[in-house]
Amino acid sequence: MTMASPGLMSPPFSLAAEGYGLSGELPSCLYASLFGLQSFRNYETAVRANIVAAGDNALRAWLLGSMFAAEQGEAAIPAQWKERTFAYSEIHSMANRIAGSNPFFDSLKERSCKFPDF
Repeated sequence: MTMASPGLMSPPFSLAAEGYGLSGELPSCLYASLFGLQSFRNYETAVRANIVAAGDNALRAWLLGSMFAAEQGEAAIPAQWKERTFAYSEIHSMANRIAGSNPFFDSLKERSCKFPDF
């Protein structure tokens, strides 16, 4: 399956994910995740649509969530999800320590890396 050309109607995410393959194997899982990135501009909407798509939605959610969080930062994660996540503050603290231990992290933040508009 290929992604729709600009200006053409693209299939619903669930059909696209099925077309790429519902397993967590590469490259199909990555293609489906990139299709989700192209289809949605909101972390929560993308993750929810991915869950409904079935198959190995955990791996696709991990990829989609990571891509949206990389682009939009922590603000991409809905506050209600943070509140309901067990030990969120500890996990957040550990993630910041890991990112902060990378000597190139600050230079990446300064460049404000963004995903291109599809």
